Amino acid sequence: MLACVEEERFIREKVARDRWPVYSIKYCLESLGLTLESVDKIAVAWNCNKYPKYMADFFAEQEILYPEKGSAFRNNELDIFKRYTPDNFLANLNFALQSARLGVIEQLEYYDHHECHAAASFYHSGFDEALVFIMDGSGEDEATTVWLAKGRKLEKLKTFKLPHSLGRAYSSITEFLGFRAYTDEGKVMGLAPYGKLEPETHKKVQELLSINENGDYTVNPGLIYYGKHSYNSRFTDGLVELLGPPRIPLMRNEDISDHYKNVAFSIQYLLEQAVSGLVRAFIEKTGIKKVCIGGGVAMNCKMNGFVSEMKEVDELFVHPASHDGGANIGAAMLSLKKYVPEISFKKLSHAYVGPSYSDQYIENVLNYSKLKWNKLDNPAPFIADKLAKGKIVALFQGKMEMGARSLGNRSILANPLLKDTQAILNDHVKHREVWRPFCPSILEEYGKDFFEHIVHPEYMLVATKVRDEKVKLIPSAVHVDGTARPQFVSRKTNPYFWEIIEEFRKITDVPVIINTSFNIMGEPIINTPEEAIRCFYSTGLDVLVLEKYILTKD
Repeated sequence: MLACVEEERFIREKVARDRWPVYSIKYCLESLGLTLESVDKIAVAWNCNKYPKYMADFFAEQEILYPEKGSAFRNNELDIFKRYTPDNFLANLNFALQSARLGVIEQLEYYDHHECHAAASFYHSGFDEALVFIMDGSGEDEATTVWLAKGRKLEKLKTFKLPHSLGRAYSSITEFLGFRAYTDEGKVMGLAPYGKLEPETHKKVQELLSINENGDYTVNPGLIYYGKHSYNSRFTDGLVELLGPPRIPLMRNEDISDHYKNVAFSIQYLLEQAVSGLVRAFIEKTGIKKVCIGGGVAMNCKMNGFVSEMKEVDELFVHPASHDGGANIGAAMLSLKKYVPEISFKKLSHAYVGPSYSDQYIENVLNYSKLKWNKLDNPAPFIADKLAKGKIVALFQGKMEMGARSLGNRSILANPLLKDTQAILNDHVKHREVWRPFCPSILEEYGKDFFEHIVHPEYMLVATKVRDEKVKLIPSAVHVDGTARPQFVSRKTNPYFWEIIEEFRKITDVPVIINTSFNIMGEPIINTPEEAIRCFYSTGLDVLVLEKYILTKD
C-alpha cells in the first residue's frame, strides 16, 4: 500500500461525516504522480447496487416486524435511498470532484461494506486462514458478520442484520452518557473501569443488549430506534424510562455520578461478553483459532484485549484502520482480486502511508511565520532530555499514520514516570477530561518485561495488563484498572521514534514514553506543519519538533 489518508485530516472536521473525500483522493493521486483518468478501477466500500430494490424489501420487512418505528425513521430511510442509489451516488461524487478540478468518474465498483472490512482485516493480517468478525453500526442491512477466510477466499458464515447492531447499542449509551456517537465511544471505554457491575443497573442495561449462551445476541430496537425520541435521536424515551435521565455535561471536568460510571461499565462488559461468546462459538465450530476483528467496534481496545486473552484464541489481528476510514482499503483489495485472481497480499508492516513534508517546506513555513528555531542533525538526544525533565514534546516527522492512532510521526510525547503527567496532558494540552488514560510506546525489545499478554502491539489497538512490578514505575501510562494499550516500536519501521525512546532509556533506565495523538479534543490529528505550529502555541506544549527543526517556549 503506497498511500492512504482520511478526508478529516485535510478539512479539519473529525470523522468528516457525509463529506466526499476529494482532498484525500487528490493527495493519493498527486503523491503517486497520477491523474483520475489514469486509474483503471475505482472501488467503493458500500454496495449501492442494493439500492433501491434489495434495501427497499429489507425496510418493508422491518416495517412489518417493527410497525412502531415512526415517521422519523421512515424519513431517514428515504434519505438513505436518495443518497445511495447508484446514479445519485455517482452524480454527487462527480459534482464534488469537479469542484476540486479532479475530473469525472464514468463508473464505480460497489462492494458489500462488511466484505470490505473483512478483506482489509484478513489480507493484511499475514494469516493463511482465520475467522474474521466484523462489527459496526451497520453496512447496508448488516450489523455483524462472521467470515471464514482461507487463502484469497472469504466465506460468510453468519449475519446479524439491523436492528441488532453492537455498534449502535454502544453508541446509544455513548449519547446517553453525554458524549458524541461515533467519535466518543473511547470515552465510554475509558470511563467503564471507574464503574462496577451494580446488579440493578446491569440488569437494566441487559434489556438493551442481551446475550445467549450459544454465542448469539439481540439488541432491543425499542430502546434505540423505534418509539418516541424526546431527548436524543440515538435513543428512545424507553431507554430514559429504563435508566433514568441522560447525563447532560455542563463542564469538561465535572464529576460523573456512580450511576453513569456503572452504566458505562455494564455496556463495556456486555460488549466483551457478546463478542467473546461469538468468537468462542465459531472457534468450536471450525477449529480455527486465528482471529481478525474489524469494523468500527474493533476500535474498542479493551474488547480486543479481552478477546486476545481468551484461551481459545491463538492469534489476533486488528487492522490499524479497522473503522470506516479503512474500509476502502478492502474495497480496493476486492477489486484487485477480481481482475488479478492470482494476486496475493502481504502482511501489513506499518501504518506510515500519509503525507510528509520536506525540510525546505518546513523551513519556509517557519520563516514566513517569523519564528525563532534551531536545527539539529540528530534531535533524539535533545527530545529525550526534555522528556526526562518533564517537558511535553510534540513530534512531527515522516509520513502521517493511517488510522486513529498516532504512532510516533504525529505524536505528543511525555514522561510516564511522573504521576502528574496524565492530569497535565489532559488539562493543559489535550483539553479533555482528566480521567482519560494515555498510551505507552515502548522499545519492542523490552515489551515482554512490561506487559503480560502481547498481541500485534504495533498499532495501539489491544489493551493488555501491565506487569504488577511495573505499574508504579510508569503511573501516567497505566489506566485505573492496571491495563494499557501499548505500541511496540521497531527500529526497522520507525528509526527516528525508536531512537528517541532509546535515548530516554539511557537517561532514565526506562524504555517507555507516553505517546498520544498530536491534536486537541474534538479535532483530527495534525496534518501539516502550519497546523502543528498553531496547536503548539495554543496549548501547554513545551517543545515542537518538525523533522529536525526545534521550537521551544523557554
